[in-house]
Order: sequence, then structure tokens, then C-alpha cells
Amino acid sequence: SHYNYSYARILLGKSFNEGLGYIAGNASQSHRNLTITTVLKPGRYVLANEINWNQEFCRDFNVSFYTDGELEVEAITNADLLTIQKSLILSSIEKVEESRKVRTYAKYGDAMIEKTEGSLHGLLYFYYLNDTKKNSKLTEKISFANLEHMRVCAPYHSQNQIEVTVMPDHEVLVLYKALSEDHAWSYSTAFNIQPCNANEDPRNSVQENYDYLDDYA
Repeated sequence: SHYNYSYARILLGKSFNEGLGYIAGNASQSHRNLTITTVLKPGRYVLANEINWNQEFCRDFNVSFYTDGELEVEAITNADLLTIQKSLILSSIEKVEESRKVRTYAKYGDAMIEKTEGSLHGLLYFYYLNDTKKNSKLTEKISFANLEHMRVCAPYHSQNQIEVTVMPDHEVLVLYKALSEDHAWSYSTAFNIQPCNANEDPRNSVQENYDYLDDYA
């Protein structure tokens, strides 16, 4: 059988008391070896490996470490890969500037609601933070006109259209994973900002009328 390399992703994070901090990462389908080169200070680190296998007959891989210092490595049984990846993406937002765009909703009524979007190592993300002082909620719908070799991550299930409601003092992360090197996307957004009722349950907040529209490719 013909063998092709599978799309692989590795993320490295440092463990702190408050969570994981992004250090480095890589993703590729073009090379036999996928590497990260970095200087690690003493501490505990997590290396998350993910492979989107494109064949059934061979699903073996090796993880190697090269260093002139002392290093102890152990497997984490029953690790939640998606939770680790989300933590590292959130940590990377302030560290990796070239792959992100920050947008506030100031001209639409609330400067304390913010969205950061970007992609890192084949992970497309939309991060919403609502620090409103006006008790505002944001409802936004993301509609993909083109979505190639990408998969949405839980808790979302609809591939081509996502709706988020961001309540006061809340944050929301939407994550898509690339499945191969030739992934691509384009999308538009529709959103509105409305006052939030004190007894409102965000899980039941669905808006069908949108005040503003944006397109992205």
C-alpha cells in the first residue's frame, strides 16, 4: 500500500499553579519528523501530541527528546487532550501576536466586550471576553462559506455555523482543528449586543435578528 505522512500536531506547555502556559508547538504533514526546539527552565511541562491518521495499516509513532541536561519523562494516563489544547491556546493569545486579530465592540455599544481570533499550529480559534460594565451580552453567529479539512471541537457540533452567547463576566472559546496541511476557511459573522436580564440563562439565549454583519476570508 502507498504510504503518506499523516497530519500531526505537537504542543508544549509549562505547568503553573494557575494552569498551563504555552511554550512552543508545530504542525505539519510534509515531514517525517516534527520537531520543537526550545530552552526549558527547571519545572514541569506537558507535551501534547495529536495525529490525524490518513491510513489504517500503520499507526505507530515515536516521541524522542534530545538534551544535554537531565530530563524525566512519564506518560499521562487518561489525559484530556482537548482541554490541554484549549488551555495552551488561551495562554498563547498574549504571547503569539503575528497570528491573531483583536476586535472590540466599542463602536457597537460596549468597549469592554472583546474578540480575539487567530490560528496556531493548525488550530483556528475565536476567543470572546465579556468584561462589560453595562450588563451587556453579546450574541454572535459565525457562518463558514468555505471550510476545508477542518473540524469543530466540543462542545460545538455544527461544522459550518456556530452561535455563541457571551454573558457578562464570561469567556467563550470556539476551536477548530485542521485535519490536513491543505486546510482553508472563509467566514462571515453577524452579531448584536443587548442588555442582559439578571435571571437570564445563557444556555437558553438564542437570537435570530442580527444588527451587524462582517465577512472574512
